[in-house]
Amino acid sequence: MTIFSTERLIIRPWTTEDADDFFRIYGDPDVTVWLNAEPKSSPVECRDTIKILIERGETMDRYGYWAMELGETRRAIGSLILKRLPNVERFEIGWHLAQDCWGNGFATEAAQAGLAYGFTNWNLDCIEAITLPHNLRSRAVMERLGMTFQGFTNEFHNLELALYSIERSSLPRSRANP
Repeated sequence: MTIFSTERLIIRPWTTEDADDFFRIYGDPDVTVWLNAEPKSSPVECRDTIKILIERGETMDRYGYWAMELGETRRAIGSLILKRLPNVERFEIGWHLAQDCWGNGFATEAAQAGLAYGFTNWNLDCIEAITLPHNLRSRAVMERLGMTFQGFTNEFHNLELALYSIERSSLPRSRANP
C-alpha cells in the first residue's frame, strides 16, 4: 500500500518482509549514532521492531513511520517519519537512511513530500524536526526544506537537540497542495 510517492521514492508502511533492509539500516552503527541508539543486532530483532511499528500505526491517530523505498530497485533504503513529538501536541518529520544512500537527495525528496502530506492530509499548521546539534547533514536537509532554526531544546528524549520548524503558510502553494 503506497502512502504517497515522489519521482524516485515510494513511501509505504514497513512490513515484516522488510526485516533484512531494516537491519541494513538500523544495524549500522554509523546510522544509529545519529539516532542516539544502539544498532539492531539481527533481522529477527528488526522483524519484532517492525511489528511494533505496524501496531502503533494501526492504533495511533496520525502516525507515520514508513519505509522509504527506492522505486527503481524496490528496496527499502530508509524511513520517513511523521508523528507527534513525545508528550506534546506538536508533530515532527524525520528521516533515517541507509549509509550507502546518503548524499543523493533522498531525505530532502521524501521530506518535501512528507511535509505536503502532513499539511494537506492531516491539516497540520506547523511541522517540526529535531536532531542532534552536531548532525550537520540532517540540519542541512532541514534548511533545504525551508525550515527555520528555533534553537536548542532539552524537551525531548532527555537530550539537547536542534529544533527546526516550518509553517504551512510559508510553503510555496505547489508544495503545500500535492
